[in-house]
Amino acid sequence: MEKKQFPSPLDLNEALGRAAARNLETLEGFLGARDQSATESIDPLGVLPAFAQFSQQWARQPHKLINYQLEAWGTYFAVWQNAVSRMWGLDADPIVSPAPEDRRFKSKDWSENIIFDYIKQSYLAMSQSLQAIAHDTDELDPDTAHKISFYSQQFSDAISPTNFFFSNPEVLHETARTGGDNLVKGWQQFLQDIDPASGRLQTKMVDSEAFTLGQNVAATPGKVVYQNDLMQLLQFEPATAEVARRPLLIVPPWINKYYVLDLRPQNSFIRWAVEQGHTVFIVSWVNPDASLAAKDFADYVFGRRAPDAAGTCAVF
Repeated sequence: MEKKQFPSPLDLNEALGRAAARNLETLEGFLGARDQSATESIDPLGVLPAFAQFSQQWARQPHKLINYQLEAWGTYFAVWQNAVSRMWGLDADPIVSPAPEDRRFKSKDWSENIIFDYIKQSYLAMSQSLQAIAHDTDELDPDTAHKISFYSQQFSDAISPTNFFFSNPEVLHETARTGGDNLVKGWQQFLQDIDPASGRLQTKMVDSEAFTLGQNVAATPGKVVYQNDLMQLLQFEPATAEVARRPLLIVPPWINKYYVLDLRPQNSFIRWAVEQGHTVFIVSWVNPDASLAAKDFADYVFGRRAPDAAGTCAVF
């Protein structure tokens, strides 16, 4: 197999220029549709207070922090010596290696290219040092300690060299090969995961354009026979001449939607049930928003009274 030549600066510059121009057009269209008045809390998860307590802990024991720093600098120096030895053509085993299950550094460039090997080892040394400090939380309560550990790991993962253009050899190869189309595609997918109204990142779990109502989602004909502010009750008539005396009532989990039981006709449980002569009733839960902030789990379980369309009260 022929070894790939690293892209020339001219090729990368041309690809980046094309991608930047097309991404600017996409961004202008996105910003034009966004509600600029939308605002949200800067720290909804309470990360800043947790790290404030963490900083106070280390302020009370600076000698431990100095020891961690000295150990980290020793590792960084060993990584630098390793890179210099390789530049002189000497054999040198890596100082820091990724875990076997770490798939980020599988490309041969991360080990064969001296520069990218140095970037990789420097990052891994920093990440290990950061995690060692983040787990040294004897003076913190368990919840705060867990939060420090979790978000430190997220930060460490976020600044991985694999996440940045110029420090990821695989991306550089792909950019040169596609003329920058890979960057344009990634930018467009990123903007699709942002709510234009609020600017909030809402990562999609599925391709919303892959489903067509009545074909491969909610494929069985039915009707709404009752609704309130929490749910709709759907009824599906049996598809047989003989009908079972007792109807079938399905109450799906609150975190799910009824249509997981009614996707394509060939794997729809609801369609199968009506073809067996059952009258099927199923609850479809609403997507809650701010208007339901006063509701609690008991409202779902016991069916608190709610006004129906005629203004009277009904219980489901």
